[in-house]
Amino acid sequence: MIGQSGEALTTLTSDAFVVLTKSLPRRVNDWFRETNWNVRGALVCVAELALVALSFLATASFFDGSSAGYMPPEMIIIFLPLALVLRGVAFQFFEVCVRSFRLAGIADEIAIALAVGTSSLLVFFISLLM
Repeated sequence: MIGQSGEALTTLTSDAFVVLTKSLPRRVNDWFRETNWNVRGALVCVAELALVALSFLATASFFDGSSAGYMPPEMIIIFLPLALVLRGVAFQFFEVCVRSFRLAGIADEIAIALAVGTSSLLVFFISLLM
């Protein structure tokens, strides 16, 4: 995990992964309780989800007509909500939402990359299963 102070990544062992996975529901619950849901916070959340949806739709339309990456509209309707949920959970898991980006650093960029990469791989693997 990446710490708040910007220290380097630590190795993620299977024991640490189990502990993080078990603590995720509690962390999400704490985040919902402690978040000040003012207008600005809600707009930021909506904007982040809109960017996720826009990037997903742009990627799907980029490969439209290509035999390698074509995704029919029925699949987009299934995978778009899945991508939104997985990206939101990954942002919470890698603590992207609790960081301040006024003085963003390498640790913040790594956390975002891990969250986006993990959620994208999960969507990809789920698409392979379907």
